[in-house]
Amino acid sequence: MELTCLKRMLPSAQNAGKNVLWQRKHPLRHTKPTVSTMQNPASKRRPRKTPENTKKEKETFTDAEISKLEADGSDTAKIILMLIYTGMRIGELFSLPTKDYHKDYVIGGEKTEAGRNRIIPIRPEGLPYFAYFANKATGPLLISGYAGEKIPANFRRRDYYPLLEKLKIQRKTPHSTRHTYASWARKAGIAPETLQRILGHANYSTTANIYVHTSAEELVQAVKKAKIC
Repeated sequence: MELTCLKRMLPSAQNAGKNVLWQRKHPLRHTKPTVSTMQNPASKRRPRKTPENTKKEKETFTDAEISKLEADGSDTAKIILMLIYTGMRIGELFSLPTKDYHKDYVIGGEKTEAGRNRIIPIRPEGLPYFAYFANKATGPLLISGYAGEKIPANFRRRDYYPLLEKLKIQRKTPHSTRHTYASWARKAGIAPETLQRILGHANYSTTANIYVHTSAEELVQAVKKAKIC
């Protein structure tokens, strides 16, 4: 009887011994999860996309910075102001034929079907600069008489950024001139569909999402002016 019991108990003891040896080799496999070892399911969740974390507000030239460019008077400053006062892409201005300059507007564009061969009005402040380069042109392009760099990439590096540094204007890309024009146009009350055509976008959502900027002060003033129903 005792021998039979021992035979029955032997497999259990052998299995228990194997389990002890296995646990020694793999100590973490059978430890009780703690706060540090348990993974919080919420940590796997991606942060919710909001305007604050999906895109950074694009930079624009301030009135004070534009005044600095006006006061500088150099040909490089004039070109930057031409971009600010039309919303043209830098490549569009640098490739603009003189024949497409029509005193208070130009016909040009690039990139998309909506962007090509569009009418681009010139803000009154920019008219003298376009007239200046039209009179100075030495070739088929409007800025052919410019003594600086005429290739956009070289202009950015050798003319544009050095001038901003010289005038102590916060560094921003040439595309900020386009953002500046779009924000001015919205504040001036230009119709969304008109601004869309001027900038050469296929739909206004592109214009609004990328180029139109609203300051905190504008939002506060809009709420203050709202009528109570």
